[in-house]
Amino acid sequence: MSTPLPIDVLPTWTRFNNVELDGIQVGQVEGKGLGFVADRDLTTDKGSPTLLKIPRDAVLSAEAVGDYAKVDLKFRQLLEGMGHETPRIAIMLYLMAHYRAPFDGGPGSHKGIASTPWTEYIRFLPRQIPTPTLWTEEERLLLRGTSLEKAVNAKLATLVSEFDHLREIGAGLPFWQSLLFGEDAITVKDWALVDAWYRSRCLELPNAGHSMVPCLDMANHSDAPNAYYEETADGEVVLMLRPESTASCGDEVTISYGAAKSAAEMLFSYGFIDRSTAKEEITLTLNPLASDPLAQAKVHVYGRSPLVRLTRTKGTAAVSWHCPFVYLMCVNEEDGLEFKLLQDNAGGRELRVFWQDEDVTSKIDNFESHVQTHDLHSVFQLRVVSVLQQLVEAQLEQTRSSPIPEQEHDASSRHAGGADYGRIVATLREMEHSLLEEAMASLAEQQAALLLEDDVRVYLGLTEDGPIETPSAQVTNEEPDFS
Repeated sequence: MSTPLPIDVLPTWTRFNNVELDGIQVGQVEGKGLGFVADRDLTTDKGSPTLLKIPRDAVLSAEAVGDYAKVDLKFRQLLEGMGHETPRIAIMLYLMAHYRAPFDGGPGSHKGIASTPWTEYIRFLPRQIPTPTLWTEEERLLLRGTSLEKAVNAKLATLVSEFDHLREIGAGLPFWQSLLFGEDAITVKDWALVDAWYRSRCLELPNAGHSMVPCLDMANHSDAPNAYYEETADGEVVLMLRPESTASCGDEVTISYGAAKSAAEMLFSYGFIDRSTAKEEITLTLNPLASDPLAQAKVHVYGRSPLVRLTRTKGTAAVSWHCPFVYLMCVNEEDGLEFKLLQDNAGGRELRVFWQDEDVTSKIDNFESHVQTHDLHSVFQLRVVSVLQQLVEAQLEQTRSSPIPEQEHDASSRHAGGADYGRIVATLREMEHSLLEEAMASLAEQQAALLLEDDVRVYLGLTEDGPIETPSAQVTNEEPDFS
């Protein structure tokens, strides 16, 4: 296992690997840990200065992992065994190898893997990260009743499954067998740590795609960032001072981690919530109706876990929702929905979905537009609203019935690294509860308006005191994976 390096060694690493810092240095930032600090007054009087420049060969992308596999046979065997599943898996395997595997400084060695700039840089990465997947079981109890409770449990189950697969592959490769099954074996905790590094530090670059960029990942988030990063035409990554921004000597230099992330996503990926930038949004997972004979077919053609996103516009009480699947969920054969199993020229079979005799399989994400011209459109809309009402109500009830653990208000909820998990989760709980209540009010208004529609009343055979039967929604055990 690589041992941590003190941050004051970083300038030596940058010099040896052609990483240029100009006007900034890595230092301690109060309440945040490490971050970039201006070492002189910075202005844009003569254009935006380049504060940091990282060469292309130091950027860790899926392409870079592939290039590395060409010169290191042992790593290539592991990578090919895992099946090149995703850029995330490729990069995580690379990080894990350089974190736990021995190396000798050159390719072709029988003693270890080939070293790269990341072999040393990984020693600067923190071993304690406040992302919930690294919390203790007791600390994760704080998440009860929030949208992250099942999401984190699902993520942990995924990490265990991935690690088990890794061990299966490694069992047949002598070099990796000793690392995965030996006395000081790589553990699922190591895999979870590498995943946390990836989620909290990965960027999406225009050309390189999902990548980890050394040194740039030291920059902290701010709701008013004074710097930004970009990828140049030749693959370098640079950090620039924002136009019309300044930073006095000693000021922190920050970037934005993105304004389109919900509070739950921020906590899941970074271990903190910035209320000023967090999108007021909650994501829930919807199960098809248990009584629906077409339920499995609907989920199959949709092709992914059905999500409901509730979003509130900042500064207002207006809540909107987005869920393409719910329109497909709320129609059936008597409405004009049909599934057909078609055979192609190669002899393969494919399940296709038809609406009013039109094949809409390729337009399933726009199913709402298909039902808008139907005579029963208002009836379908009522079904949809009723399903969403019951889903939101179930989540609200879960929030209310989940008592806040005592440690949330106790010093024991403060992580060794300084993160107050109790306070952070209390913020998440407050934001989600408020959003769910507004969503319930909004959906109730929509339902009331739809019940006044003539075609709805005729369809339901409503009298003044007649009952309304509406479908029920179910919350699944599966929650969205924010990585």
